[in-house]
Amino acid sequence: MVRFKHEATQASGHSVDIGVHGTSEVTWIEAHPYSLYEPFMVIEAKRLPAPSNDREREYVSGPNEKDAKVTGGIQRFKLGLHGGGVDSAAMVGYVEAHSEQYWRDKINAWITALVGIKCHDGATWAASEVLQEFSRDELSGVVSATSIHGRHGSSRSDEISIHHLFINMTSARASEKAACQKS
Repeated sequence: MVRFKHEATQASGHSVDIGVHGTSEVTWIEAHPYSLYEPFMVIEAKRLPAPSNDREREYVSGPNEKDAKVTGGIQRFKLGLHGGGVDSAAMVGYVEAHSEQYWRDKINAWITALVGIKCHDGATWAASEVLQEFSRDELSGVVSATSIHGRHGSSRSDEISIHHLFINMTSARASEKAACQKS
């Protein structure tokens, strides 16, 4: 049994969109004990595209050096601001325009553009951190990929594995699903 907590507070003081907690005093996951108050899985969600142009790359990192606030989804995991106590996390991309493949390519381009650049937040990016090939569940419309990222800051491990779930929210997908249900 698990419970989901919206806006779960992290040890860093930041909040992740969803924290997954056990329902007993101690939950053991991969030989690590998690208390009732400590999430064993954290989930961050982002809209694709972002709601405004100044947040365009927020799935990966954001914003620029002028603003000290760290808003990037993958960036927060790399810095240990989200999921510092876990080795594996999830991100949900709500695809509101274009295709999942479009967003995978775009996200990978954003990551590749950060390789070799000294970022204001102290994060370093590697070419190996791009999202791997997709797996698609045609029935549910969920497309998934994984990525592995080096971590900085206060984290339990030096790497985090992120499972990316892309959910197509476009009207085209809704029309396809409706047509399938009528058949």
